[in-house]
Amino acid sequence: LRYFLQGMICWEWEYWLMVLLLLFMVFGLFRFLFEKNENTRSQVGVGLVVKSILIFLIVLFCPGSSGEEARVPLDSEIVTKEAPIEGVYSYSDVDRLHPNYEAIEYLRQQELFEGYSDGSFRPDQAINREELVRLLVGMKGEGIPAEVGGNCYTDVLQQDFARAICFASERAWVEGYDDGDFRPQQPVSRAESVKMIMTILDFDSSDIREESYSDVPQDVWFAPYVWQAKEAGLLDEAAVFKPADLAKRSFVAEVVYRALR
Repeated sequence: LRYFLQGMICWEWEYWLMVLLLLFMVFGLFRFLFEKNENTRSQVGVGLVVKSILIFLIVLFCPGSSGEEARVPLDSEIVTKEAPIEGVYSYSDVDRLHPNYEAIEYLRQQELFEGYSDGSFRPDQAINREELVRLLVGMKGEGIPAEVGGNCYTDVLQQDFARAICFASERAWVEGYDDGDFRPQQPVSRAESVKMIMTILDFDSSDIREESYSDVPQDVWFAPYVWQAKEAGLLDEAAVFKPADLAKRSFVAEVVYRALR
């Protein structure tokens, strides 16, 4: 019954096959109980056994029916790291039907991108510069050397994110502003987020052969990064990119997840 209800939600083919077999079994059971002819009853009984074996094999071997996470299509305070119990999700505002569930859950399990102490992830909230830098430094996986400290910008001193920002700045992955600020709490646009992600991945931004989106002309500063990200499959096929829109946490999670996978 658990697998049947899960399949009704997830629309996985093996569950619908199991439903069909169950319907045939119910019909066959009635025939078996009320059939007078012994030969026919024997044939119906064999059919019931075969269907039972098929259902058992589906439950045992098919992906998803064994409890694995189904593939979900595309688009700071700490919460618990344990894998969620079936039917209980890691975040109160990101369930299995969320288009970026798989990306968000994967990054949570890798301890790269976390939610908030109230149990939410806030997928539609704009990511800020500090959050994005910490995520990207973690994604790079190099570890911050012990000698890297803080005090690299006028507003990046000894906060918990200071070492990550100073390390990324030393590697020329990110830059501050002319006034000496980094502005860690400033929200990041979609264009800025893609540039930072592609820079830390060491993508070649010099090669661009065509417009990636109708609202990303080839001569704008972020065009090479967006084009390369789209070519690499990190961005969706769509008519527009909306580069000036603020980058949602869910958007960044999906792009980083695709880069890691």
